[in-house]
Amino acid sequence: MLQAFSPTATMTHTRSSFDTTPATERHSTGARTLLALVALLPLPAMTGCAAALEAAGYRGSEGVEVHSAQVRLDVEEVWFVAQDVFGIMSSEPLEMNAFPRTLTGRVDGARVELEVLAWDLNRTTIKARATRYGFADSRVGERVLQTVLAQLELRN
Repeated sequence: MLQAFSPTATMTHTRSSFDTTPATERHSTGARTLLALVALLPLPAMTGCAAALEAAGYRGSEGVEVHSAQVRLDVEEVWFVAQDVFGIMSSEPLEMNAFPRTLTGRVDGARVELEVLAWDLNRTTIKARATRYGFADSRVGERVLQTVLAQLELRN
């Protein structure tokens, strides 16, 4: 029995049956299935790593923690103190923006962004956020903010 030829037709011979689908199509389908299975294997391990990182105080990039404080000082004074303190703490030169007043640098391997905002006359908000390997590093962000606040307290 012979069927009409088409790429997906199956030909049957009296002694054996065989598929007329080209070998490259058969192998690529199997290879794609195998690749999909291999790609899914590390998921349980990665889920465990993410849980361990979150338990250690790290959160994903959408959960970046922002530490903030308000001080009763002029925004210019806070801005200059923040530049001095953060410049000493950072292991690389700071990236500075005058408006909005933001400083970006590295502290203990974490990328830290410090923002100084004028809230009202003689009232300023300071915000600090730190990320390491794409995850929030709460301890570094909090330490930078606390160091700036301590220096502001010493100067006033």
